[in-house]
Amino acid sequence: PLFLPTTNTHKQLFKFNGVAGKGLRIIAEDGNPDVLEKEALNDKNVGQVVVADGIPPRQSITTKIYLSTDFPFFSLASMAINTNDCFVAVNGEYTYNQKYSRYGLPGLDAGTEANNELCTHIPGPACATESGNQRPACATESGNQRDFDGAEGFIHVHRGIQGVNVEKYLSESEQRAAGGPFQPQFYDWRNTMALVEVYKA
Repeated sequence: PLFLPTTNTHKQLFKFNGVAGKGLRIIAEDGNPDVLEKEALNDKNVGQVVVADGIPPRQSITTKIYLSTDFPFFSLASMAINTNDCFVAVNGEYTYNQKYSRYGLPGLDAGTEANNELCTHIPGPACATESGNQRPACATESGNQRDFDGAEGFIHVHRGIQGVNVEKYLSESEQRAAGGPFQPQFYDWRNTMALVEVYKA
């Protein structure tokens, strides 16, 4: 899902090169916006909170947000599926009174988990449900495993899918649903990863 809050000048989702908070960590690792949403609903620096459907590759969605003089900024966060902790984000951009705004979003690394590219640690359609990657409905964290050793510890531009397990032995649960490891030629990307366009109604 997409997490979209409107905010005032005092609220951002994260600081680049900073440490990810719990809500951002969970959306980056699991794709679950529940904690971010709960935090936002109790924050006086947040106006409206919208949670919208996620976007399949090469597709788009349209949703509405309401900006005001009190809350003229908007943010966005969403997990990049089939990764350990990659996400895309708009981080408190001013759009009130602007007829059109356009944002090219790179893939960002939350720095909270090592990029081991194993399905036991990754939610997403490339991994079989039996791998343990699928989170229970309404859970704040999924049942997938965590690999904290090697986690960078700060938010930065994601390196993409590197194929770190190519030519390695993987257990069935560590492999993709189709078998074998993640291969860069099929799963890597080149930034920009997502495009956000904002039109004034």
